[in-house]
Amino acid sequence: QLQQQCLAYSVDNGYNWMMYKQNPIIGNPGILDFRDPKVFRFDNYYVLVLAAGNRVLSTNLLQWHYLSEFGANHGSHDGVWDINPGGPNGGSATQYFIGTFDGEKFENINSAEKTLWIDYGPDCYAGITWFGTSNKNRCFIGWMNNWNYGNNVPTTPWRGQMTIPRTLSLAEIGNDVYLISQPVPMLAKLQDSKHKLIYPKEIRLNVGSSILLSGGAHLQSQAFDVKIIFDVNDLKEDDYFELIFANKAGEYISLSYSNYDKMYRFDRSHTNEVNFHNSFTRVSEAPRLINDRFIMKD
Repeated sequence: QLQQQCLAYSVDNGYNWMMYKQNPIIGNPGILDFRDPKVFRFDNYYVLVLAAGNRVLSTNLLQWHYLSEFGANHGSHDGVWDINPGGPNGGSATQYFIGTFDGEKFENINSAEKTLWIDYGPDCYAGITWFGTSNKNRCFIGWMNNWNYGNNVPTTPWRGQMTIPRTLSLAEIGNDVYLISQPVPMLAKLQDSKHKLIYPKEIRLNVGSSILLSGGAHLQSQAFDVKIIFDVNDLKEDDYFELIFANKAGEYISLSYSNYDKMYRFDRSHTNEVNFHNSFTRVSEAPRLINDRFIMKD
């Protein structure tokens, strides 16, 4: 059965929805994957992008005509773009392209073979951006799961969640432009200022040494916001550091950085209930892109 594009509309600000009687508004021209539309406003008309690579135009959201397509030979094609099983750490992921759009055609400013990822975590997929919000920055929310093991995740106490909302922006790093993703500032309002732990501004570690940072009895919670600044400019070529979050049961997660290959690594294989699929315990890797000190949010 071929996929096609249909329309539903609301006349009461989204409380109730009705199907347009003359659906589909865009019929399938015979393409297997013809799905996941994204509609945005450009000048005085609407533009719709489909996972099939087509881009169409409309002035009224009902009648559409073809404009252009993008994607052939650009970025990663290890999987179909709408379900993308070819992520950098296995399974689902989201790649992006930076370029210009003149209202009809998108031009990638990077070389066709360059692949860029929203992030390198295994659990951020099928994200969408929101229009018309009070925040001027573009807000992004994704599905916090992965098709490699999404159907195997235990259902107790629940299964399925969305990512933390994040703002998207562009930044120049060296001679390149990258998409920057940061948690939305509004999350700070959820922090409990009464239970805050601040360590000295600077802690130095010698090679082969470690330090235990204990939260104390007053930090009894299942969720923490941790902000740590690492200055790695003085590391030797083969230096390595690791940050471990552990509990009394011996469970822990590890976040590390190797100056030898300039890679960050995240290991969650030593936490509770992780044996439901071997892909879930895979150590995720991400390359370091900047040379200055960095702020890591966990």
